[in-house]
Amino acid sequence: MKTTQRYVKSFDGMELYLKCDFPEKPKGVVIIVHGGFEHQGRYQWVAEQLVSFGYTTYRYDNRGHGRSSGTRGYVSNYEPYLDDCNFIVELAKSENKGLPVFTLGHSMGGFITGGYGAKFPGKVQGQIYSGPALKPAAITLQFVEMDIDARGFEECLNEISEMICSVKSIVDDYTSDPWNLHAYSLAYFIGLSQGLVWLDENMEKNTNPFIIFHGEKDILVPTETSEEFLRRSPASDKDLVIYKEMLHEILNEDAVKEEIMEQMRQWMDKRI
Repeated sequence: MKTTQRYVKSFDGMELYLKCDFPEKPKGVVIIVHGGFEHQGRYQWVAEQLVSFGYTTYRYDNRGHGRSSGTRGYVSNYEPYLDDCNFIVELAKSENKGLPVFTLGHSMGGFITGGYGAKFPGKVQGQIYSGPALKPAAITLQFVEMDIDARGFEECLNEISEMICSVKSIVDDYTSDPWNLHAYSLAYFIGLSQGLVWLDENMEKNTNPFIIFHGEKDILVPTETSEEFLRRSPASDKDLVIYKEMLHEILNEDAVKEEIMEQMRQWMDKRI
């Protein structure tokens, strides 16, 4: 597997850290969009599986995360996340002429993927979601009207580690990972909450084919969000798979992760 890493300047000049993995004979490209507080490096195993299936992977650190530029843990506006995703999609298309492109978004990356599809519909072959944040919850709505200028830099602690996965080694690695955000600004939730409200009002604009994988016991993002997205989406090609007993990071759940990757392979192969 050939791997490259570099910094690319996004639509507004923000430098994003990008890692790409290449199979010998690629049949498609998958752009991996990581979740909140984390970074692209946590998707090494997923990228390796996709490459073994014949898919090139592009995975980047969102602005303010990992090795990318931007104030760590601070979001003044959700929209640049969507435009960054569009930038990476267009970059992948230009560097892989004629190959179909898919997006794979987890959690907040699911919001970015869904929001990208609503703002830029019809530009990818399909979209894959893992435990995606696709609509505002009661806990996030309280942040929507907050004054980001007045309260944005208030510090919050990342205390979700025990809720992400049932695999202890994953939780331990998450807690000790220096590239994860262990503290973040209140603006992070304000910006994301506003973005979720926007997506809730615009999700019908996303007509891309999609499949969602969601853990039944996901505490951070309840399955009801995916069920509503499935119901409201105008896409003619859509599916939702809920895994019993699984938590938020189902791509890290040993009991089902290989099964999910195989379903992902079959789903993409049928659409290229």
